[in-house]
Amino acid sequence: MSPIKNIGLIACGNREKSLSIAQLDATSGYQLKKVFSANDSFAGTLKSRFPEVEIVQDRASILHDNSIDLVIVSGPAAGDMDIVGQVLQAGKNVRIL
Repeated sequence: MSPIKNIGLIACGNREKSLSIAQLDATSGYQLKKVFSANDSFAGTLKSRFPEVEIVQDRASILHDNSIDLVIVSGPAAGDMDIVGQVLQAGKNVRIL
C-alpha cells in the first residue's frame, strides 16, 4: 500500500467544506485524486483551483477505483445518506463533512 492515501471527494452540497479539504496534499500524507459534483460550475471551480484533480461524471468512478483509500462525502442531505452505505459496501473508508 502506498504511503500516500488517495482521496475521492463526493460533493453533495457544502462547497466551502469541499474546498477546504481539497487543500490536502502529499506532504500531509493525503492526495485528492478524484472529485464528483452534480453541480458542473462547482466542478469547474475545483478543476481550475486544483488542476491535478480528475473531475468524474459519476460516483461509481470513485467507488470502483482501487487506488482510492478514503472517500469524503461533503454536505450530504438526508436523501444523500445512501451514498455513505455505497462507499462502505465498496470497501472504502468514509468521512462525512
